[in-house]
Amino acid sequence: MKRRKIVLMYNPVSGHARFKYRLDEITEICQKNGAILIPYRTEKENPELPDFLREVDPDGIIAAGGDGTLHHSIDLLLRNGISKPVGVIGSGTSNDFATYLGVHNRLKEYVGKIAAGTASIREIDTGCANGHYFINVASAGMLTDVPHKVNTKLKNTFGKLAYYVSGLKEVAKFKPLPVTIETEGKIYHEDTFLFVIINSDAVGSFRNVVGGVAVDDGLLDLLLVRWGSPAELMSLTASLAGGKGIGGAKNVLHLQSDRFMITTDSGGAVESDLDGEIGPRFPLEITAKQRAVRFFCL
Repeated sequence: MKRRKIVLMYNPVSGHARFKYRLDEITEICQKNGAILIPYRTEKENPELPDFLREVDPDGIIAAGGDGTLHHSIDLLLRNGISKPVGVIGSGTSNDFATYLGVHNRLKEYVGKIAAGTASIREIDTGCANGHYFINVASAGMLTDVPHKVNTKLKNTFGKLAYYVSGLKEVAKFKPLPVTIETEGKIYHEDTFLFVIINSDAVGSFRNVVGGVAVDDGLLDLLLVRWGSPAELMSLTASLAGGKGIGGAKNVLHLQSDRFMITTDSGGAVESDLDGEIGPRFPLEITAKQRAVRFFCL
């Protein structure tokens, strides 16, 4: 009987930098379920990885790390035309998409089914911002650059708390970001704290951010927080922390579409953020790619 081959692309420094100590456990799970595990240690750039995957020709791929690791994996696969089912092991500081899929902290069951070939497969949309793919969220404005300012040691020591502490330092010095959004034949001019364009309802470790979100409907949801007082921003954050959606809040603009064109006249180079990683600069053309990736699910 031909054994299934699974490539494990793992980030050795994500989360608490401890995932590498679980390699033996994952290898055992795969072997007991009749699969060959092929580990691939990822780095910041992985130019040889596409050729490696084509040569190995695995039955599936598992990306182990945080949201940023999954982002780089999906972007690399789609930009190189590699179509393989993808699994995700959330081992980073933030694991929103693994949480959304319901596979976070269910490693033995999940990897076992992938290895045995019994995991269900779901086709999931992605977003694309100026040619760069994202799986869960594109954003810009206040706090979206915080993850890039928090060093790895601080994240590994304090986890998500490191983001919040660093974010508080940014509030006092932030200025509104003026944006123009074109979508569905309409134009919106807004001054904003920040905006996010989401694929699932799990964002920034919050769940149920807005109702009506689906990862396979060919649409993306834009949530823009209009400029106002810090108290209003804190009120929205409290709502999110309490599991309440913010789509209907008076100072939140909620739009749903398969394409957004977003520009700014703020001056200077304004960068976006894709899945917690530095994204392209404005202007942004963001489109939905319906059912672009097959994901292993339970």
